[in-house]
Amino acid sequence: LTLAAVGMTSMILATPSIGETGYQTMEMQVAHRDVPVALHMWYPAQAGGTPEQLGENALFKGQSVMRDATPLSEAAPVVVLSHGSGGNAIAIGWLAQSLAERGMIVVAPNHPGTMSRDSDPHQTIKIWERPADMSAILDMLEDQPPAGLHPDMDRVAVVGFSLGGGAALGMAGARVSKQGFIDYCATFAGMYDCGWLAAGGVDLADIDQPRYERS
Repeated sequence: LTLAAVGMTSMILATPSIGETGYQTMEMQVAHRDVPVALHMWYPAQAGGTPEQLGENALFKGQSVMRDATPLSEAAPVVVLSHGSGGNAIAIGWLAQSLAERGMIVVAPNHPGTMSRDSDPHQTIKIWERPADMSAILDMLEDQPPAGLHPDMDRVAVVGFSLGGGAALGMAGARVSKQGFIDYCATFAGMYDCGWLAAGGVDLADIDQPRYERS
């Protein structure tokens, strides 16, 4: 984790703020889901686009972006960004925009089943699906990137918050234990995650162990 943080810091410090932030959305079909995954992309832009304010509400001023602006022609590092359980890509757009201003292409999926207005505890325990989403994003960027984007696939990072942080660690090879999680919830039944799963009728014994524990 420390190495990952150092690597991200190096990417951030390597380039000064370039100013204009482009933004676009698309949907991606993935083999492991029955529904498409919505993608939000922030990137360094050179011109054009439609001004748009993202994520503005009573608490946050949001981010000013240029929708569908022309990307810079230079290759840019890639960051895949994973939101927390019950969150969404735009809610962490403040970080995506900051990275894009420093010359990075940031792609943040809305993970079906574990996002705002679509949060199911029975889906939350399927922790293998988020890394699969993120792997599919990297494959897409390498094989058929959106028009105008030039991802540098030799400089790739992943960042996540909460459940997304677990997905980021999984992308780096972290392994988890089904029995370890069952024991944790037996000991700390009052913890928010265990209580929420129990209230949703999730039986931890039903977790798909091979998928849950795999690399």
